[in-house]
Amino acid sequence: MYKNVTVLVRGFFTNLIGKPCVVVIDEGKYNAPAEAMKVEINFNQSEVSAADIIRRAYDSWKILASQGAGKDDKILLPSCIALCVKGSVEVLLWRDWNLDSAKRRLIQKDASPVSECVKAARATVDPAERANV
Repeated sequence: MYKNVTVLVRGFFTNLIGKPCVVVIDEGKYNAPAEAMKVEINFNQSEVSAADIIRRAYDSWKILASQGAGKDDKILLPSCIALCVKGSVEVLLWRDWNLDSAKRRLIQKDASPVSECVKAARATVDPAERANV
């Protein structure tokens, strides 16, 4: 049910920062940590609609999370994403750059935001140049 949304969340952050990330699903019934990005989702909606909701939830979370933070070339990312239905937390997603870190965040319930540099886009290689390699 929420696995499709989990894939969209993972893809959103991978595209946002330019490098892959891992999302670990926590199905326990918990309250969302204060630092969590809350996504109010309807599991019957289209993927396009869900992706737009995730993007808007991130934009809202970023404004709240970055208050008082210094301005630099880094981007602020949540470590915990709460998938909510009608205001009730259904699933917590713990995000980090590798499986061990994401699992550690889940175990420790560490929802502190992370600042990351945006990875520069790779230069496109001309197929003719590639043939010469």
